[in-house]
Amino acid sequence: MTALSALVVCLGTFFMCILEPAVPFEDILFEITSAFGIVGLSTGITPGLSSLSKLLEVLVMYIGRLGPLTIVTIWVFKPTKSVSYAEGSISIG
Repeated sequence: MTALSALVVCLGTFFMCILEPAVPFEDILFEITSAFGIVGLSTGITPGLSSLSKLLEVLVMYIGRLGPLTIVTIWVFKPTKSVSYAEGSISIG
């Protein structure tokens, strides 16, 4: 689970660096890590970000809220319908 969390933070930081080349790396890393952890801290760069960068940050927040393990479990394990009905004769009286 830690590796999945690190992967989400690394990918989020990578894509944010591509979308916002003028913003310092440290600020982007802090923003994405804070978004993933649902911490609420910010360096103050959020109002100046593009709409796509803000959407990426919201996506990282959502993934952090659900948890990477939950998301992988939803995708990998499909529940099978294994319903069986009881059969038998009931004697009354």
